[in-house]
Amino acid sequence: MVELDADSFHPIMAAQGMVACILHRGPFDGCAQAVQALRGAADGRWAWTRIDLAGAPAIAEIFAVAGDGPQLLIMRETVVLYCAPLPAAEAGPRILERAAALDMTAVKAEIEQERAGRASLFARRVCPAARRTR
Repeated sequence: MVELDADSFHPIMAAQGMVACILHRGPFDGCAQAVQALRGAADGRWAWTRIDLAGAPAIAEIFAVAGDGPQLLIMRETVVLYCAPLPAAEAGPRILERAAALDMTAVKAEIEQERAGRASLFARRVCPAARRTR
């Protein structure tokens, strides 16, 4: 498992295709056993990393991690697919399998469509709550 810091987080995450990252605060020993069980149950396609958020508060802010418990961040092709507290042992592998099975072309197209829709609203200078049909 690669340990990241605030400087190496973005380049490493961008360079990997499928990344499972453990976001934690303080010593990793508290969640190491749960993480090892999750890694053992997952297939070998995932690159595993971890980052101590105590030394990287900007990363915690990006992913809105406020609690002290470990979080699992799943990214594919620089798209965040999952960021939540470390799942139970039986749920973790299913989450990773579902993330691995996603059609990333369709996911990126959906993201772009949503982004274009928001840009269209701002370009019309209309309050998003006041959408009207003509």
